[in-house]
Amino acid sequence: MERPYSLEDLLNLMARLRDPETGCPWDLKQTRQSLIPHTLEEVYEVVECIEEGDFEHLKEELGDLLLQIIFYAQLAQEEARYNFADIVDNHVYFIRGVWFSRKAEACFWQNHPRPRAL
Repeated sequence: MERPYSLEDLLNLMARLRDPETGCPWDLKQTRQSLIPHTLEEVYEVVECIEEGDFEHLKEELGDLLLQIIFYAQLAQEEARYNFADIVDNHVYFIRGVWFSRKAEACFWQNHPRPRAL
């Protein structure tokens, strides 16, 4: 299913919301500290959906939590500390020409030969 928006669109949206000249006043005044209550609220809502088995609503809440992560990445990028790609790169592993998204799986294949295709 084709999506109308991409992750790049979300990153660009946050950059626009934080633009010093044309951005949203509320977004511009936010700091890591001021975002903590909002982040906690989103985490609690994700947990609640999981506990209640409300997977349709979970999709929405995960999107809200993702936007919080993008917000923190934007703040860090503005300070030239890191950006969203750096966050993702920290959790992707490349071993023997194969990408792994989980460290445990990458560590396993690093220490064991991969089975050959028949």
